[in-house]
Amino acid sequence: MRNKYLIIILGILLIGFVLAEESGGTLTGKQNSCISLPQECPSCSYSRLTKVVYPNMSIQVLNSLMTKNGTTYNYTFCNTGDLGKYSYCTLADVDGIDTTACKNFKVTSVGNDYTTSDSITNVILIVFFFLIILGVYILNKNIDFKKWNNSIISKYENKNYVKLVLSSITYNIMKNSFIIYYILILPILLLIMNIAYTSSNVSMIQFIPALIVIYLVGFIIIGIYFFGYVQEWLMNLLEMIKESGWGIMK
Repeated sequence: MRNKYLIIILGILLIGFVLAEESGGTLTGKQNSCISLPQECPSCSYSRLTKVVYPNMSIQVLNSLMTKNGTTYNYTFCNTGDLGKYSYCTLADVDGIDTTACKNFKVTSVGNDYTTSDSITNVILIVFFFLIILGVYILNKNIDFKKWNNSIISKYENKNYVKLVLSSITYNIMKNSFIIYYILILPILLLIMNIAYTSSNVSMIQFIPALIVIYLVGFIIIGIYFFGYVQEWLMNLLEMIKESGWGIMK
């Protein structure tokens, strides 16, 4: 069992670092904003932007002159509606020889590249929530719920109503610990969504919103089940108190 948990944690770490490795160090622009595409060429007499390849592999032929700024040529490109990895090609006169060069750039929803530090932060948070789930699971396995239920009745007998309410709430949540697991999945999903958007992983971006909707529907179903269970437990508790003759009026 421990080996399975270790494999899961290592898998999360590897995913985060792979995304950071794929994204780091690339020219990055913000979606639906203009980006300056550079071409370094000290000995060029001119440079043209010949084409741009979009993330869906469609090609836009431009053949437009780039603006010279010192030893660098630039072209302001504004058609950045698609998220993901682009490439652009230039044709320049290098010492009298027409030379073609191609480079990549990325468009993200936030305009920032997904770096190693971003990856480490997200992975640490995901592992943190995963360890909380694991801790709750281990704790739940070692709880004597029968003894705990009896202690709740004892708290009523001693008229300790504050502890009675708090203990009852905690008891029912721990008895149905899947509620905790389900709630803790939400920040993990949000962190994965953040990774998807900052790294411009299009397939993940398309998949996660549907997953969030399914999660929310499941949350409503689980909430209804949980409150139904609590009501049934409360009625049984009151019945036990009545039968014990502890002052509950019939």
